[in-house]
Amino acid sequence: MSGYLALVLALAGTIFLLRRDARVQPELTAAIWIPLTWITVTGSRLPSEWFGGYVSYGTATFESGNVLDRNLFTALLIAGLWVLVSRRARIGEVVRSNRWLTLYFVYAFIAITWSDYPLVASRRWVKAIGEPIMVLVLLTEARPTEAISAVWRRCAFILIPLSLVFIRYFPALGRMFSDFDGMALNIGVTLNKNSLGYLCAATGLFLFGHLLKTYWLPKSPTRRMELLVTGGMFALTCWVLWDAKSSTSLAALLVGSFTVVLVRSPIVNKRFVGAYVLGGITVLAVAAVFFDLFSVIVNMLGRESTLTGRTELWPLLLSMDFNPIFGTGYESFWLGQRLLYVWDIYGIKLQEAHNGYLEVYLHLGLVGLFLLIGMLFVAFRRACAELMGDLDWGCLRLGILFAIVVFNWTEAGFRPLHLFGFAFYCILVAYPSRSAAGLRASASAVTSTQSTSGRRYVRQAWNGKAARTRATSARLPNPKGAFATTHQRGSDTP
Repeated sequence: MSGYLALVLALAGTIFLLRRDARVQPELTAAIWIPLTWITVTGSRLPSEWFGGYVSYGTATFESGNVLDRNLFTALLIAGLWVLVSRRARIGEVVRSNRWLTLYFVYAFIAITWSDYPLVASRRWVKAIGEPIMVLVLLTEARPTEAISAVWRRCAFILIPLSLVFIRYFPALGRMFSDFDGMALNIGVTLNKNSLGYLCAATGLFLFGHLLKTYWLPKSPTRRMELLVTGGMFALTCWVLWDAKSSTSLAALLVGSFTVVLVRSPIVNKRFVGAYVLGGITVLAVAAVFFDLFSVIVNMLGRESTLTGRTELWPLLLSMDFNPIFGTGYESFWLGQRLLYVWDIYGIKLQEAHNGYLEVYLHLGLVGLFLLIGMLFVAFRRACAELMGDLDWGCLRLGILFAIVVFNWTEAGFRPLHLFGFAFYCILVAYPSRSAAGLRASASAVTSTQSTSGRRYVRQAWNGKAARTRATSARLPNPKGAFATTHQRGSDTP
């Protein structure tokens, strides 16, 4: 088969899958294309990298950025804000429901003031805050969890088949040679093998979650077709991930998928997940101390003991001169003389610490690391609380959270414009659907216009009985074939 024929078939298949997914879920609005465009661009290559045909590693490139990229993200950010304004999103409730996230971004904004490059840091801060805004666009949909899942699936429909075609038929675009050892690497539509790996891992987790959710639906032709489509795309994603040879991403996908299956199994009491996790951490800590668990895992993944030089890089970064309490300023470590110093000593043109927690520490110090741990804890609490409402989404949230924790051990996934960073916001950000005052006003309005039986129903709804009845009936597939459950947007608040 010729390369161009394979490309045409891949594009035709992508269009078919996108159109089919839109028909299956007609309740999702066209606004989800805004966050879909955002993660599709960040999950592949930036426009300047596509049209430029090469990547410049000069320090001036990192400091000035690119006008085309900046304009694209600015347009997407404005479009997202316009959607939130048109939907009358309540900013005060968003802030109250996401206090740790708000504190993190406020502190990051203040950290711009002690950056050596405040203009560069401010631009990166604006891009970073665009990610929770994109998530809020999804959370203000009628079915928020379905909107989140659909965006990630559609991202896979677009990028995974193209990556396979690039690797197989267009090696000038889909392959490269490593700067570390000169080996040929598969990169697909991304810039390096690690980027291709976390593209597959992130989209693969959402595909796996949707596959399990579909499996538990009542048997029907629509369910069977959805299983074939989702299962086939998940298998293709695993194939591309195997071609990428990214051990960290493979470990993250395995950990996340295993967590979803384990938590969903009947042997696990959903009310004691926190205790199980605490016990598991204790066992892992003991195994790491007495049985050298780290070396065992590294050998199982086929990695060398230095993790491709990472364990040599981390002491070098920690030995550099910066404020350990407040860091070097938001997204400012890899700029100027520090960047040139690391390039000269390490011999490779790095752009990250290859450890998400160390990366936050370098930029924001111990204060930023404390806020990050707080956000991880909030995400865990909300995932556990979701298990009591929407079991499928709660299990997937836990799986994604554990995958993120593992992934950031050898990669920097909390940085702006990173797919795992966007996935973290998807499981962290909360948007309450209605305030208590709104509920009381609605109840009063219904009471004044309905009969005695209507007033009795309002009281039942206020006590939660009618809400449980609606949640039970909403778990059935709707007549239009959408695989969705009614999601109360405020249910993920701890």
